[in-house]
Amino acid sequence: MDVNYIQQLINSDKNRKLRNFMLYDFYQNDTEAIKSYQLQYMLGSTIDSVQEWIYVNNKPQLLADTAGGVGLFSAKTAEMMPKYHRDVTNKTLNNICTCYHTGIDRYLVNEDGSPNEEQTTLLNDIYQQANVNLWQKEWYKQAKLFNIVEVKAVWRQKTNKLEFDIWTPNFFTVVENEESYLYKDGIVFDIVKTIDDEEKDVKEVWTDDEHYLLVLKSSRRVGDKEIDIYERADDSGINPYGVIPSQELRFRIGQDYYGLGMFDLVEDNIWHDVRSNNRFFVEMFQGLGFMYGVNVGKSGSIPIQPFSIFTIEESPANKGTSKIESVSPQAPLSDLLESEKANVEQILMMKGLSSQAATTSNQNATGISKALDQDELEMQKQEDQLILMDFEQKLFEKVRTVYNYHADTKLDEKCKFVCNFNKKKTALSTTDMIQKWRFEINDIGVKTPIDYLTEDNPSMTVEEAQKTIDEIKAKRIADGDLVLQGDGKGNIRNSTPAPTN
Repeated sequence: MDVNYIQQLINSDKNRKLRNFMLYDFYQNDTEAIKSYQLQYMLGSTIDSVQEWIYVNNKPQLLADTAGGVGLFSAKTAEMMPKYHRDVTNKTLNNICTCYHTGIDRYLVNEDGSPNEEQTTLLNDIYQQANVNLWQKEWYKQAKLFNIVEVKAVWRQKTNKLEFDIWTPNFFTVVENEESYLYKDGIVFDIVKTIDDEEKDVKEVWTDDEHYLLVLKSSRRVGDKEIDIYERADDSGINPYGVIPSQELRFRIGQDYYGLGMFDLVEDNIWHDVRSNNRFFVEMFQGLGFMYGVNVGKSGSIPIQPFSIFTIEESPANKGTSKIESVSPQAPLSDLLESEKANVEQILMMKGLSSQAATTSNQNATGISKALDQDELEMQKQEDQLILMDFEQKLFEKVRTVYNYHADTKLDEKCKFVCNFNKKKTALSTTDMIQKWRFEINDIGVKTPIDYLTEDNPSMTVEEAQKTIDEIKAKRIADGDLVLQGDGKGNIRNSTPAPTN
């Protein structure tokens, strides 16, 4: 692919990538960067101006277009206010991204649909060595937040095994397919690589045919834009796999390859932080109050600090008694706190969660709240599972290609990949469980105690289960805490606890 075209694409894609850094900072819970967002939002900045301030200037300074106080707060007040962060973003993602919580089974089947145990064992070994249990949760949550991520199958020469890399859209640029923007003809990853004993920011280019590196050569200013000039760092540039080894995981279709991430959730988190900081600010000044002086021989502002001492003198120019007094603003702190709680509840509810998800109470949620949570999320969970299953299938094709190229053992090209999410068992209380057993055994007769024993102990045979039940009954009868009742025909019908005196 032409290097000049790739250069133009990289330069034109800078703003989109910068916008996605805000999502990245919140996912990483980078509190220092988040405090910068809070400051700039207090001053009325836009997302783009915040990104330029943080990632281009890269130093704590106020933007020229906001330093005059065009936002909710003046620059002086915004800088003075305390800034702390409450991570609503990741709390939301943890509650809505639950597909993998119950586990997933991956296996390979032959052409006739029969399970291939040998190949399935090899598949599971490859995925376990790649620590898939950790990465699957990450690519799910990150794709939910960013709308899309690229998961790359990578062969590590150092460990001689396959691993996964997850790339968020602030770290890559795609060459969209001419027929459909939902597919890529190429992709450029932003990496750091040691070249000539020096760490450099490098662009790694992949197409089905090519794989090469671009190193930054120079930059020049064209109008109000900075244009980067790259040169290739290698000569061969052949893709040994014949396919791009990364697979996209996308949850919603947008107007381009990337779509839009949850900017609403992240901005809600920023404003929630601002509200919390404002309440904290008001709370601190509530205790000190606002001080003012009368006839103290001074005009303008007087610095008021704890433990400061003032010497008050009568001024000939002023008549009357000199004094310093305090006025309390009497801010409705309890109302502000309730408003803050209601705000975070509304944020979570907009993502399908009930208000119970926002509570900090140690009391258990009511049955109604749990039911609402379950109903709200179940439909979204089913949709997510379909998307994830399709992604898993396509990711496996990349895994098989990369693994077979490097490893001595091979994943059979004729085998088909199948995956199924495990179903979550409904948790019942002890009382409900006993009622369920009595209904299934006594009322409708669809199960026996043997069924329950073998379900809880899959390795136990029916004969072993019957022997266990007989031994338990014999012991309880011998201890006198169980009597057997007849049905009037000489048959034992059931057993009940022995009566107590």
